[in-house]
Amino acid sequence: MLSSQIHQEKRCRVSPDANQSSPKLSELTHKELVSLIAHNPENQRAWREFYDRFHSVIYNSVAKICRNEKKAELAEDITQDVYRILLKDNCRVLKNFNGEYEKAIYKWLRIISVRETIKVLKSQKTAQPFHNIEAFYESSQMSDNRPQSEACQDLIGEINHYLDSILKGKRHAKRDKLIFRLRFFAGLTPEEIAKHLDGLSVKRILGVITELKKAMQDYQRALETL
Repeated sequence: MLSSQIHQEKRCRVSPDANQSSPKLSELTHKELVSLIAHNPENQRAWREFYDRFHSVIYNSVAKICRNEKKAELAEDITQDVYRILLKDNCRVLKNFNGEYEKAIYKWLRIISVRETIKVLKSQKTAQPFHNIEAFYESSQMSDNRPQSEACQDLIGEINHYLDSILKGKRHAKRDKLIFRLRFFAGLTPEEIAKHLDGLSVKRILGVITELKKAMQDYQRALETL
């Protein structure tokens, strides 16, 4: 298993040659490091640098979902699955990485990690996943008739993960997530939500809902292209 092998190598031995190369690797941008590995998958020193920079992002993304689903024991195995995805087809996924800014790699790795974790957890359930987000929007309009099937509960969990990723670092992340949940999970109208959130107009609430729906659809399309 790649991540465990890298971890073990780091603890057991570091050759003088590796010490001389490390500063050069550490000076690479994230995109340069990914490109180096993508075109030379056997470069173990580059993989160790990758591990140092990004392993915690991958593992923490996986472990958070596993803990929430009471499947913490699966975190390590799913993390290994993520590394297999990065290695698959001669690092095809890494070759396709287009980081528009230096820290884009973190969001990109979280997307891959979250997607693989949800996939593994769903594969352990007998119910078929509920994939149609637009159908969920429509069916959740009525608070007295909210979907309660296991499949829909799976989707609710998936949407929550999408929201966390989309809103990460945003100034009003907590407020916007609450607006979305009140609208689509609790079935409140924008007017009713405005009564719960003093200082926000119905127009602004509608704007938040529209922005988040579009962001989630874009996010889902990005996942499907991985």
